[in-house]
Amino acid sequence: MITSIGYLITSVLFILGIMFLRSPATARLGNTLSALGMAVAIIATLLSGSIQRWDLIIIGFVLGAIIGYVAAMRVAMTAMPQMVAIFNGMGGGAAALVAINEILKALEAGTLTNLAAIGTGLLTVFIGSFSFAGSGLAFAKLQELIHGRPITFPLQKPLNAVIFLGLVILGIWAVATQAVNPTILTVFTLIALLLGFLVVLPIGGADMPVVISLLNAMTGLAAATTGFLLLNNVLIVAGALVGASGTILTLLMSRAMNRSVSNILFGAFGKLQVGETADIDKTVRSTTPEDVAALLKYAEKVIIVPGFGLAVARTSPTIFCPEAGRIKASGLQFSLVKNPWLESGISQLPSRPSGGQFSAFIPPLLSRAGVTSPKVIPMSEPLTFPLLGPLPGCLDFWSIPPPKGIPDRQIDKKRRQHPAKEKGQHPVDAHHPSGLSIPVDPEGEEEKNHQVQENKHGCYHPFPSILRLLRRGGRREVG
Repeated sequence: MITSIGYLITSVLFILGIMFLRSPATARLGNTLSALGMAVAIIATLLSGSIQRWDLIIIGFVLGAIIGYVAAMRVAMTAMPQMVAIFNGMGGGAAALVAINEILKALEAGTLTNLAAIGTGLLTVFIGSFSFAGSGLAFAKLQELIHGRPITFPLQKPLNAVIFLGLVILGIWAVATQAVNPTILTVFTLIALLLGFLVVLPIGGADMPVVISLLNAMTGLAAATTGFLLLNNVLIVAGALVGASGTILTLLMSRAMNRSVSNILFGAFGKLQVGETADIDKTVRSTTPEDVAALLKYAEKVIIVPGFGLAVARTSPTIFCPEAGRIKASGLQFSLVKNPWLESGISQLPSRPSGGQFSAFIPPLLSRAGVTSPKVIPMSEPLTFPLLGPLPGCLDFWSIPPPKGIPDRQIDKKRRQHPAKEKGQHPVDAHHPSGLSIPVDPEGEEEKNHQVQENKHGCYHPFPSILRLLRRGGRREVG
């Protein structure tokens, strides 16, 4: 009775947590409610009377608490994708191990005769093992333990298709004949691990956030099937929530990257077959925070487009709080022409998703800096840009010019909406490996319209200096 009530409370807390995670303003509360729900579930399970090895439970609890606390306190926000990947892989691996244990227990007791139980167990082993191997490889690529570029070899996709088909046939045969034994279970698990590794192998680092989201949905599904196997309602609810939210996030991120869902499901990631790259012969002019600040003081309108470089340079809190508040107090106003992406009492900031990770990654950073209430605008809705505006970290909106011989239909149209194509824009970027961001002229405009900030250390972002100079030297209202 106590266990059932605890699981019911857990389910409600999980649902409320997911609801509050929809907005950066309430994300902290949602995370707290979800953690509280997990604590209630653990306590309810411990009080169920089914625990036989308390020593293992205590060891696991202590190790998990230490690892989780250290990861939460020491991992930087810029490393969140890989932390999500490794935690997601642990969830998938745990689901697979639970299913393997239940199957082996039933084999030993001679009670593995239910076809539904066999099928559910093998399905959980497959999904959990696939997610574990894929998430581990994604973590290694994002953490730069291995090269992040797509790794391909001849007949890679046909090989993956053959392995997947063989795995399905083996699973159907094992269920139909009830011929599950430790050997078949081991082979089945190893093939699932191999498939998860091979599917993620040709995927580049830029696509990893979408892959992690998809693997997260698979881990949720594995948890739900584990719940059916154990007749555990809270696992079913939690797994369904994770699976549904991960699927929705995958859809949103794929749309932001201008990819269809079929591209994700059928492995259309990886290298684009390219020819000879187009030559770039441009003159790069350098500017300084002082020069940009002087121009901004006499601008008619100012627009701030935050980019991924802000997160890498770890300057988001510096930019938005407290400098923006001080500028507000001094009488200098920032405003937009239309369609803000983020709004707050001190600034209005539009942006577009970039690389599938921008929409999911930047809002938490801005929320920590006090910028809340995000409002994502459709990619199809045009923006009107002013004549002058700093674009910190925005160069990740635009990749290098398309290689020669590549049809236009293969180029991501939505990434061609570079804000810096308007005259007078100042792309300011600091996360280029060389420390110098080289702007690309998307429409063939004159080089003088694009200026960059030299950065010898690769970790300094000039935009906070621009804001400080504006606060000291100008009282003129902009906008």
